[in-house]
Amino acid sequence: MRIASLLLLSLGLGFIATVAVAWGLAAWLPQKGAGWEKRQIYDPSRDDFSCLVMMSEYRRVAAVRRAWNVVYPAVHRIVLPFRDAIADPLEVGGHAPHLHGSSWGRAPAVLAEPRSSPQDGCDHATGWPALAGWYGMSRTVSSSGGTQFDFLGGVELPRPASAPGYPFLGSWYEAWKLRALPLRPIWRGLAIDTAFYAGVSFLFLRGAAAARRAHRRRRARCTRCAYDLTGLQPGAPCPECGAAAVGADTLKV
Repeated sequence: MRIASLLLLSLGLGFIATVAVAWGLAAWLPQKGAGWEKRQIYDPSRDDFSCLVMMSEYRRVAAVRRAWNVVYPAVHRIVLPFRDAIADPLEVGGHAPHLHGSSWGRAPAVLAEPRSSPQDGCDHATGWPALAGWYGMSRTVSSSGGTQFDFLGGVELPRPASAPGYPFLGSWYEAWKLRALPLRPIWRGLAIDTAFYAGVSFLFLRGAAAARRAHRRRRARCTRCAYDLTGLQPGAPCPECGAAAVGADTLKV
């Protein structure tokens, strides 16, 4: 196999592996427990106290979830649908003024312009070794007062039996039970992960090809087409495909 073809195949396999890993993490990675770290995002430099942003960032290896609520103190009734975006995380003390890592999703815009942002929402990203894709969730209220969660840029996965139309437990929504397959790319992470898995695929394919050639050479067969070269003169090309001559030590007479 020529190097160019092998590189293209490796890039294709790398992209497929990147998507498969991101989707597998989104579908199966637990969204509950101390494997997650939670920290509050608060920018003390903001001087507009008529509009407050309550944002939490949950992090663990290969996944990040960001949930927020834009609160107007003049409004007495405050709904926090994404308060439990991740259940029972490890609380990290203090407040951070900025989000961790690369800029993706809607959260950076919420921090910058909260008045023109959705009042509440949640973004979730997955991928390894870098975050490669994300999806968002938002809450809508029907005319009858019912609550529904909508997925943005993601394919919603089936909800648990305890979480029908809208998940609810006591006075808090169980947003940690909501999952989707991410469809929105994080370009930097997508490139890193594709290159990583493409490199792994390239080494595997090259190694497999080298092992196959060595096996055929030991059996006195053409390394390209596996034609039996037994009895040919040393240095003779393959009569089947015309491949380069083989050494005398590889032939059986």
